Amino acid sequence: RSDGTDLPVRVFAPEAASADARVPLVIALHGAGGDENMFVDAYGSGIATKLAAEQRLILVSPKTDVFGTSPEHFDALMTLLRNEFRIDSSRVYLIGHSMGAGAAARLAQARPAQFAAVAMLAGGSPITVANAPPSLFVGAELDGIIPAARVEAAAKATPGATYELFRHEGHLLMVGNGVRRAVPWLVTHTR
Repeated sequence: RSDGTDLPVRVFAPEAASADARVPLVIALHGAGGDENMFVDAYGSGIATKLAAEQRLILVSPKTDVFGTSPEHFDALMTLLRNEFRIDSSRVYLIGHSMGAGAAARLAQARPAQFAAVAMLAGGSPITVANAPPSLFVGAELDGIIPAARVEAAAKATPGATYELFRHEGHLLMVGNGVRRAVPWLVTHTR
């Protein structure tokens, strides 16, 4: 973290990350009650890791309830990652679920020039800052925790945002399919 204390984080780096070419980065922020292992191992049986391998992306998943409290934590994480990997700065992406979607929106609002695109699953808030990255909001029809209407309202308040509704899915079960939808969407964008 920016204050020098430890931040739990999982990093998945495909073999391509050790090559000379610059590699895109996805920062994945989990929901409340989860931890840094959720996107790597749990959500959708680790679909984010599988997609990262297929797309040759570095996947980084910090403990959101610590990481999401300050944009300076993002700055510190990026300094560390850039010391370890050749990050393609034009292809840095954010994805978040629930609480993590809210943290992703706040980070995109605070550091808009740092991200090529951001995806918010079952959560999020409006991103209205100038030069905001493209945004994908995905709501779940059966979500009793963060109703789809609330996610749609955040999307409508975000200039140029895309909103999608997953029918017949709830707050947690939508994450696997949300990742399957979001990662291919994210990687079509370049800053």
